[in-house]
Amino acid sequence: KTNKFSEGDLSGHVTLREFGKVVLGNHGHINFSTKVVTIDDGLFHLTSSSPNGTVNFWGRMQDVLRDTKGVLTLHHATYTSCKPTDSSWHFDSSTLKLDKTTGTGTATNAVLYLKKVPVLYTPYARFPIDTRRKTGFLFPTVGYSSQNGYKLYLPFYMNLAPNYDDTLTPEYSSNHGVLWDNIFRYMTDASTGQLKLDYIYGDKDFKKLKQDSASEYSSNDAALKQLEDSSDNRYAFSFQNQTQFNDHWSDDIDLNYVSDDYFLHDYGGISTVNDDQLGSQFDLNYEGQNWRFLERFQAFQTLHELDTSSEEQYSRLPQLDLIGTFPNQKYGLTYQINNEFVYFDNDEFSFGHDDNDADRYPVGSRINIQPAVSLPLNWGSAFLDPKVQVEGTFYSLDNLPADHPYKSSISRVLPIVDIDSGLIFDRQTHVMGNNYTQTLEPRLFYLYVPDKDQDDIPLFDTDLSTFDFDNLFRTNRFSSIDRVGDANQLSAAVTSRFLDANTGQEKLRLGIGEIFAFKKHDICTSTNDCLDDPLTKYKISPIYGELKYYLSHNWNMTSDVSWDPHTEQLYSTDTSFEYRSDSSHIINLDYNFTKNGDSYDDKTVNLNRIDISAAWKLWRNWQVLGDWNHNLSYHDSDTYLAGVEYDNCCWAIRFVAAKIYKDTNEYDSQYYVQFLLKGIGSSGFGNAGGLLTDSISGYQDNFANRVV
Repeated sequence: KTNKFSEGDLSGHVTLREFGKVVLGNHGHINFSTKVVTIDDGLFHLTSSSPNGTVNFWGRMQDVLRDTKGVLTLHHATYTSCKPTDSSWHFDSSTLKLDKTTGTGTATNAVLYLKKVPVLYTPYARFPIDTRRKTGFLFPTVGYSSQNGYKLYLPFYMNLAPNYDDTLTPEYSSNHGVLWDNIFRYMTDASTGQLKLDYIYGDKDFKKLKQDSASEYSSNDAALKQLEDSSDNRYAFSFQNQTQFNDHWSDDIDLNYVSDDYFLHDYGGISTVNDDQLGSQFDLNYEGQNWRFLERFQAFQTLHELDTSSEEQYSRLPQLDLIGTFPNQKYGLTYQINNEFVYFDNDEFSFGHDDNDADRYPVGSRINIQPAVSLPLNWGSAFLDPKVQVEGTFYSLDNLPADHPYKSSISRVLPIVDIDSGLIFDRQTHVMGNNYTQTLEPRLFYLYVPDKDQDDIPLFDTDLSTFDFDNLFRTNRFSSIDRVGDANQLSAAVTSRFLDANTGQEKLRLGIGEIFAFKKHDICTSTNDCLDDPLTKYKISPIYGELKYYLSHNWNMTSDVSWDPHTEQLYSTDTSFEYRSDSSHIINLDYNFTKNGDSYDDKTVNLNRIDISAAWKLWRNWQVLGDWNHNLSYHDSDTYLAGVEYDNCCWAIRFVAAKIYKDTNEYDSQYYVQFLLKGIGSSGFGNAGGLLTDSISGYQDNFANRVV
């Protein structure tokens, strides 16, 4: 005999406490050697972490067995994440097993009750009880849109390894059929990435589109011919990867392809450079102390839908950039050199054109060598930075059209001289009970570039940049180097900032500036560019201003404005107000205007758009959502969105209705109803999470961040 107890019976208020769980009962039994415990007629409480904090699980049971590994097996038990005083929902099961070591719960003969009403029965259910990923079916989603009809999503998640997983989702649409969507994600010590594959066999709606279009459009329409040649078996491919090889070398891969011009219109899922340009790109980067290197391969798939005028983009096969910077050299000089080689090509330029000389588009290589030397001088309250650079650009071209002045070999060498200078004054000031440091920063920027005829150079990747406050200090008004803008001008600007005297945080920035040209601009990329550049007509530019105002911790305002003194009219503005105290109190107001910045019915009109979005908690657990994007030039709206959410400690529900503009006079009406039982998962009529996060800046989709 050991004189030790091997077993014992317990009665009264029996309590079992272990990390993350508490079990209470009236009677119990314990085996001291095996640590097996049984408790009758009681309650249990489990806690688990989630992305939104701790989730609590409660329940009652007839009896419970705690085995040697700490696994709880409960008989005739209930299970809910609601508090014991809240009967919003619960599962009632004949057997419930909760394993904290694996983070898994299983139930047999389980019935889901909403209040006291049974709504779902399952003979077996397996569910997570913590944040660890589990292989199995996720909650299905049902949806509806006027474009795709009724939809059913049934995702199956595969936790293949700690560093990679896969989600296969059959997506049924009453208009199209079944789309198989597969997303594989991975992470290694050096890389992260994902591979997305979509496939649908015999798309019904796409087949109907081809039949209807054949009778509505001319047989000579190139877009119609491409549509008719497209298969009803449709697919999409997308692959992204980022790798950091070491402290200096990294790569970034983004590859995308769709089987036809309408796939993204019908299904989305892949981001585009523009609405009609699907880009693919591979970058290899080097970052050193003095040298930076980029190797890039970039191509575009142009999407030619009917009733659209899509322009093909040049591919870069390849682009090689080598940039060297050597500051603080002898006599305080800084040396720089920018070297670039690009080969521009595109096989799609024959789209809609006959194969003859007049329809050719030039292809070929461009080499740009741009050495520079500057003498940056800084005296604390003043700076002076004179800079001289030479831009040497050389082209070797093929496939030249007959009606353009291009040559097979072109060279252009231009000097660029600029002098940047400024003063910085500051003083201490007291405004509305707060201490600030106010600065006054006048700045002068002189730029000289000689006028050289460049009409014999093709436009591979160059356009006129948008004019704003920052462009007052650029050495080239064009987006790339197929055109180097002539200039003999002086930019004058002044900026004032208010800095918090205690923290140094910027509370207000106000800047205003203007360009005074000693000679009008001559170099343009097109007739429209000449019209868009005010300095081709006048020697004084519009007045450009910027405002950044952090009214408080919650409010901020930003605005870029230009005003034309010659017409005494607004030239452009981009103004936004944001209020964000937390994720449940968000207001966004954006207004954009650009003179002659949009087109409507083949006419040039002003871009004139307003967008108002909000997510606001009204009372206790209720939150309203909305977005309204209205085009004032068209007198029509691009987006209508309204929704409401109810969210308490153990369940949530969301209603959303939206109308999204797709094409001319075409809207896609979408409706969503989502339920969330916290600790179990979400289900319902569609998933509005992606739409809401895209439409309401700052909105957090709590339905996507729950333990499921």
